[in-house]
Amino acid sequence: MRSFIVGLAIGFMGVVPLAQAQGAYPNKPVRMVVGYAAGGISDILARSVAQAMGKHLGQPVVVDNKPGASGMIGADGVAKSAPDGYTIGLSSGGPFAINIQMVEKPLYDPIKDFTHIGQVSISDMVLIVNNSFPGKNLAEFVTEVKKQPGKYSFGSAGLGLPTHLAGELLKQTAGLDIVHVPYKGDAPALTDLIGGSIPAMVASLGSAVNQIKAGQVRPIAVFGKDRVPSANTIPTVAESGYPGFHAMLWGGISGPAGLPPEVLSRLSSALRSALQEPEVKSRFADLGLVASYNSPEEFTAYIKDDSAKWGAIIKRLGLKQPG
Repeated sequence: MRSFIVGLAIGFMGVVPLAQAQGAYPNKPVRMVVGYAAGGISDILARSVAQAMGKHLGQPVVVDNKPGASGMIGADGVAKSAPDGYTIGLSSGGPFAINIQMVEKPLYDPIKDFTHIGQVSISDMVLIVNNSFPGKNLAEFVTEVKKQPGKYSFGSAGLGLPTHLAGELLKQTAGLDIVHVPYKGDAPALTDLIGGSIPAMVASLGSAVNQIKAGQVRPIAVFGKDRVPSANTIPTVAESGYPGFHAMLWGGISGPAGLPPEVLSRLSSALRSALQEPEVKSRFADLGLVASYNSPEEFTAYIKDDSAKWGAIIKRLGLKQPG
């Protein structure tokens, strides 16, 4: 009997660590992969969300920067990780709806290879012009460009980036003959716009808001469905004569395909709570972003719609990923 009891006790001691290891999710830190270098807007956004999510999960969420291939290296790492909820990643339009459609052999499928946990943020794009440009609103802008087809140009942060494609979408919608000039970022394009080297530009609102407020450039229209509260004097493209037009920059959180339902629910709930934190909302506002949660189902549908929108333009223009 004594041998039996000792054996039972030893066996029980072995079961306790196993039970702890298989306890409720999460029972160790969660890694959040960011496909961009530290210090940029995407990295700052991710760290704000990670810190807040960690409080609600009861475990740290640690940011792991894996830059490369316009965010696709990081996304591929998430897709190929174990579906246990301990590796998630920041998702955005580039690697999930745009750049992935510009490569011959995609590393992953943005829908089939991921479990999309929820949207994190949205931010607007804006059409701005040099102060000497004749048009004061979108109708006048369109009229002026149509007077002299091919004369005018618009700048963007780079070939195939959301601001470029949003400009192409406006060209298509309004029937404009206007030339795209790609830059290496919003900053050099803004410099040339203010200096008069280019007459117009499509920029992220966050990058151009200071120049707009200072009167260095003139805003024509924002590309989202609604006016931006912090810049509510700028009308939308939709209300300026093109109903249904909208294009947004967005960010979200995604994990590998096959996340267990209980893990997905836990992560989604923590994300929703994190985005309600005043500190997170304030940090987002500083970056020109709006905290915007939607459910895993809604977020997946959103990515599908965004991919279809940009995919049609990418195919029409024959765009390929540089390098």
